[in-house]
Amino acid sequence: MCLKYDIDIIQLRKYFQRILTEEYLFFMNQIKKHLFICTSCTYSKPSGVESSPEEAVTLRRNLKNKIRESELKDSVKVSSVTCLGECQSGIAGVLYPKGEWFLGLRPEDESKLLDIITKD
Repeated sequence: MCLKYDIDIIQLRKYFQRILTEEYLFFMNQIKKHLFICTSCTYSKPSGVESSPEEAVTLRRNLKNKIRESELKDSVKVSSVTCLGECQSGIAGVLYPKGEWFLGLRPEDESKLLDIITKD
């Protein structure tokens, strides 16, 4: 179970796998990469204060806007997800179709993620 939400992570992952499979079958000629950012994750700041989930929301929003403004707008998608089951790791993300995970993300990792997304 996810500590923040009363959901079964295994069922959630099965659901996402089904949705992603359907989506990629539909968009396989257009969408080349799809990044999911957990927008409920938080992390402990150096000051000891817990971050707000709004930081994850902002990270996703900024990435999505930069992709929309680029030539990749038709081939890369950035979406939010409520929980990826990695709450203990801070802000989490996963990039499909590779299944590449990013744990412990911070808002300042935006440029690093953009570089990874824009690589072939």
